[in-house]
Amino acid sequence: MKVFFLFLLCIFFNCSITILFQKKIVLSEFNYETIKKNHFNFKNEMPFPLTVRRGSNTYNSTTADGKYLFFSSNAKGNFDIYMRDLKSSTVVPITDHPAPQYKPAISPDGKKLAFVSERYDSEGDIVLMEIDPEKTIEKFLKG
Repeated sequence: MKVFFLFLLCIFFNCSITILFQKKIVLSEFNYETIKKNHFNFKNEMPFPLTVRRGSNTYNSTTADGKYLFFSSNAKGNFDIYMRDLKSSTVVPITDHPAPQYKPAISPDGKKLAFVSERYDSEGDIVLMEIDPEKTIEKFLKG
């Protein structure tokens, strides 16, 4: 009854109603097969980029299963660590700090990430953090 009354009130005052439904975000898969066919054949042995983005994208490490790529990028003006889901091409910032952070290295089991950070020392320290790539992407997509 309340919804009906609200609807009539909005029609009377010529306003619109926006109803938000929370939907699960479904990642679209990025398929490198087409790129492979075009770039990796006997006629063309050119490599193809995994980090198509602005800035200097350097230093990389992939998980043992080949699902995730960790790399450094100064796309925002300062080097930070990013993770890319190689299936969906989703890029997630792992660090966001004014001090440079670079040279990521993921452990063989994909649960620990080590990188160099100038956060505490301008000459750099090695920082170790625990990470769950799937949960990190899920949280990023939820906002």
